[in-house]
This record gives sequence, C-alpha cells and structure tokens, in this order.
Amino acid sequence: MKTKIKGREMQGIDNKQYALSEFFENNNRLRCPECGCLLDPYYRSLRIDFKSKFDFSTTYDNVDIVSKRFKDFIQLEDYRNVVFFPVNENNEFFYFHILNNPVQVNVEKSGIKYKEKCNTCLYPKEIIGGFDIFLNQEEPLLDCFYTSDVYWRTHNMFGYRIFIGIETYNKLHAQKFKGLDLAAKVF
Repeated sequence: MKTKIKGREMQGIDNKQYALSEFFENNNRLRCPECGCLLDPYYRSLRIDFKSKFDFSTTYDNVDIVSKRFKDFIQLEDYRNVVFFPVNENNEFFYFHILNNPVQVNVEKSGIKYKEKCNTCLYPKEIIGGFDIFLNQEEPLLDCFYTSDVYWRTHNMFGYRIFIGIETYNKLHAQKFKGLDLAAKVF
C-alpha cells in the first residue's frame, strides 16, 4: 500500500556564515548553561548584518530569514499565520515566524528518539530521527504554514520543522524562490 503525501517540509539553504551574535556569547541567558539549549527559540536579534542572494535561508543557529520578495508574496497570498520581523534597518530581509499552528507528528512511526534530559533546563539533550515525517492526522494539510509539535535538538540543528500543504507547495514552487528546499515529503 502506497503512503499518501499529506504535505511538504519547507527548509532553507544554510547561510552558515551568519549567526545571531548571542549564539556565541559565554554568558548567554537565552541558553541553558549546562547543555546549551536555546531556552527562547523565538528570540530574534536586530544586530545582524545580513546580506544574501537567497529568498529563504537559515542562519548558523537555525533562524529562518526571508527576502522582501518572499515576504511580499506571502502577504499577497494573504497567509495570516505568518509574521515577519526586520533583520536590520535596511528592511531587505526578515525573520520568518509561524504563529501557533502546530501539527502532531507521529513520533513512533517517524522514528524519533528522545535522549536523556538535562538536569538544569529539563529539555531532552537530544531529539533525533524523523528523516521521514509521518503525521497523526489522516487528512492532507490545508493551504497554510504549519510547525511540528516536536522541537528537534541535535548537535547541528534545533527547532521546529516547517510544514506546508500541497496547495501551498504548488504556489511556492511556481515562484522559484532561491534557497527554498521543498523536496521532503510529509506522510
């Protein structure tokens, strides 16, 4: 029996040369002192000097940044659960944030494993797996942006994953945005 595609995962090209300055600070109150977990995943700095040729990219510390072209398209399509915050005073690039629209990932079927918890912040030190994402719901995702209900944590990636409906995928794919990876399927 063939598994039905319910949506796509949306990822950006890595812009590893860019990182929020807070990522490297020793006395960083945004991170757990024991395990280094980002305690406030929605915190965004305005002190980043960001230049890019991509419409959608991800910084070293896993922050999604989009171009004005991408932002304008999303606003034209009237997606109401997406907000943008300027990266700096140039207003050419924006932090991309999805408002409270999580979908439940089937942890067992997706092969997600939770490692031991940190003694200080009580978050799992690692959450790994999920190369293929399976959702608990049977119906396909609607024309919208979603986040996973699982917050991944590995040595090089942390954060919620972004999912989109098939119709959203078709719209974004037609725009040929640079840096946007829509290859991963959600089942």
